[in-house]
Amino acid sequence: MNSLRYIIFILFTSVLLSNDSCPLGTVYKNAYLGHEDVCVPERFANVEQTNLQAFYYFVNVYATVNSLDSTLIDYSGNDWVGAFSPEGVCVGARQWNCSDGNLCEVAVMGIPPSSPISNEEDCNDLNGEWDGFECILPSGNSTTYGYMNPGEVPDFQIYISGEGTEGEYYQTTESCTTSNDSETICTPDWFSQDYINYSTLSSNPFVGQTVYPFWYPNAIYIIDNLIGDDNIPGCMDEYACNYDENATVDNESCRYYDTCLECVCTNPSGCSGALIDDYGNSCCESEKDACGICEGGIFEVGDCEAYQSCCDCDGVPNGNNVEDNCGICDTDASNDCVQDCAGTWGGSLQVDACGVCGGDNTSCADCGGVANGDASRDNCGDCNCGTNGTYGGTSTCLVQDDCVPDCAGTWGGSLEVDACDVCGGDNTSCADCGGVPNGDASRDNCDSCNCGTNGTYGGASTCEVKDDCVQDCTGKWGGDNDIDDCNVCLDPICAIVSDACASYSDENNPCFEGTCPTNTSWNTSCADCAGVPNGTAYLDECENCVCGPINAP
Repeated sequence: MNSLRYIIFILFTSVLLSNDSCPLGTVYKNAYLGHEDVCVPERFANVEQTNLQAFYYFVNVYATVNSLDSTLIDYSGNDWVGAFSPEGVCVGARQWNCSDGNLCEVAVMGIPPSSPISNEEDCNDLNGEWDGFECILPSGNSTTYGYMNPGEVPDFQIYISGEGTEGEYYQTTESCTTSNDSETICTPDWFSQDYINYSTLSSNPFVGQTVYPFWYPNAIYIIDNLIGDDNIPGCMDEYACNYDENATVDNESCRYYDTCLECVCTNPSGCSGALIDDYGNSCCESEKDACGICEGGIFEVGDCEAYQSCCDCDGVPNGNNVEDNCGICDTDASNDCVQDCAGTWGGSLQVDACGVCGGDNTSCADCGGVANGDASRDNCGDCNCGTNGTYGGTSTCLVQDDCVPDCAGTWGGSLEVDACDVCGGDNTSCADCGGVPNGDASRDNCDSCNCGTNGTYGGASTCEVKDDCVQDCTGKWGGDNDIDDCNVCLDPICAIVSDACASYSDENNPCFEGTCPTNTSWNTSCADCAGVPNGTAYLDECENCVCGPINAP
């Protein structure tokens, strides 16, 4: 609902402020040089805003009526100041409503200058587009024809609004002189002073200088007084090409068309505008080509040696061929050479994957030969991609990392810890007497390897399962001595004999089966005369061995 009310208000305001409601001599503009809904004096109404402007500030603005006393114009906002180009075109205007004490200024519009812009900074200041070699400025259109060019001086008119009547225009006063060739030159009186150019645009040749207030883009001038007179000087001959219908005083500035339709003749009968080129051809200035030669005049290809400025690189007069930085001359801009990464025009060097101009992708290659890859050499010197390795089909890296240190800390070494927990050992340092690592076989008192009943042994063990090591009667472990039947500790000296074992039974044979004692002292120390140990036989008086009463044979 509020939006609808706003739209109705806008429509109502627009209806109230229209041509019917504007004062006499003004026209309604819904948009004018950045302002909205304003009544503009008719002479100032058709100004088009451009992106190239100079700014003229005036401290005081006076209007002189019938050459009488000058009075300051109204600061209430009803009076105006307008600017005109040398072509007589209105190029700016301002409603003089500076009652707040600030200076009022007139923004004077211009068209792009014809002089070349040689750097990008100045081109940007002029809202142009820099293509690397020249500045492409926005071209003027039909609505900005006759606008200001650099170096020209604008003229100003003052508009005084009427009280229920049409307002009046006042031309700024000027002084005119006539040169020796009868040319009349008129200069506005406000232009008789020097003014500081406050512009910051580097392309303006008078930045920071005290100069006449020539028009240049972004120039800024502060001027003390602008005086307007109701006597408007100008050309009053309606047959002149510069006839001013608003002029009230003829200032002898009338000009007439020459034969080339240039408004330059001071003679009302006209004059010849024909010019002669270097080849004797006659034509108007507008008919000359880029070489300054009349169109259709004598001009041959060979003459390019003398007129190089208007011949293209292929020697064609006014041709369109352009030589690129590689020396190729043609009209095809698409094949113009470009700089390689080293700055060489037409060069072939390129930036490799490592960001090196002319590189071969090796300066940032990993160990597998892949540029910017993450493969790396492990501690064994092998190129390892890793599980997350970035590598291609040409990479020589290994996908799986199998490089580990051995027990001695050597990366990729072959030493291992043996069963005895010895790095590089052969399992002997903890072997038992049977050769089994960490086995519990041990040598007995006979120096035999005895496994014991709980012995840990394998097929390779040399230990003995049964422990048969005992002390003999001399106390020697594993000794051969034994107690004979005579209770004498002797070595039986067991041996295989033919009949020696007949007297020994299995119970009293101290030797192994199949052998018997050969020691002649065995069982003899207590034998009777019959040779029976501890026997009862004895020698009688006749030295005969007779059996005793006990155990007689």
